[in-house]
Amino acid sequence: EMVYEYQLFNNYPNPFNPETVIKFSLKEKSSVTLTVYNITGQKVVPMIGINGEMEKGFYDKKFNGTKLSSGVYVFRIEAQSLESKTSYSKTVKALLLK
Repeated sequence: EMVYEYQLFNNYPNPFNPETVIKFSLKEKSSVTLTVYNITGQKVVPMIGINGEMEKGFYDKKFNGTKLSSGVYVFRIEAQSLESKTSYSKTVKALLLK
C-alpha cells in the first residue's frame, strides 16, 4: 500500500509559458483549496477546479496562464483532514515568462 503525506511540490516547468503542472498529495481525505495569487496577494483566477473534499492520494493539475501577464505567481494549498485534526498549508512561487 502506498504511504501518502501532505505535500505541495514545485510546479513544472518553472518558469512556464503558458502552462505548468501543480502536483500535490494528501495523507487523508481532506477539505482542500488550491489558490493562485499574484505577487501583490490578489487572487488571479477562480482556482483550477480544486475547492472541496478530496480523497487521499497524488494529484496533478494543469494551470494555464494564457490570460495573465508575465510575473511571479504564488500557488497556495490549504488542506484540513476530515479524518483527524491535521491541517496543512504551503505556498510555492512560479514564474510566468511570455
